[in-house]
Amino acid sequence: MTRDESKNHGENLTIFFSVFDSLFGKCLIASTEKGVCNILFADTVKEAENDLKKRWPKAKIQKSTKPEHEKIKKYFSDPKKFPIPEISFHLRGTPFQLKVWEKLLQLAPSGSVTSYGVIAEKLGGKNMSRAVGAAVGQNPIGYLIPCHRVIKGTGEIGEYHWGSSRKEKMLQYEASQERAYRRKKVIERQQIHSTKN
Repeated sequence: MTRDESKNHGENLTIFFSVFDSLFGKCLIASTEKGVCNILFADTVKEAENDLKKRWPKAKIQKSTKPEHEKIKKYFSDPKKFPIPEISFHLRGTPFQLKVWEKLLQLAPSGSVTSYGVIAEKLGGKNMSRAVGAAVGQNPIGYLIPCHRVIKGTGEIGEYHWGSSRKEKMLQYEASQERAYRRKKVIERQQIHSTKN
């Protein structure tokens, strides 16, 4: 996103959004002509829309479902069945925030967690945990840029822009899906071994 678009809070930008029910509450997807700019979660549609408007007070906001919205909706219907959609992002953030979000995209596999301190070290500064935490909290793309996988060094869940209970639910869901996937692979290997014998 250009510096002017960021400073002007979306002035002269048209943002299209749609809302659907997800495993984690109402999910609002917003995009510009350049790419997805927000994935937000809320308990109600009104709450999600207000969150979007606060982020883009000067943008022209239209309710309209775009193809990339459908891709994301399909992915959320069964994250293990459907691959993460190939979509373009249109992000607003400082250079440091963008670096932190890029590190979040490298978190793998699903179900794993890391800490603010670990990310700070990867960025070259052990004393940057607070700055990393602030950048994680400003992540505009919920779940797909997995800020929910960052927890405190003590092992506590920590805060989350859309509620710590929602964060915990996301982590529990991913962990259960990962366990199910591993069990499936074990059974498949056993079946192959049995067939060979």
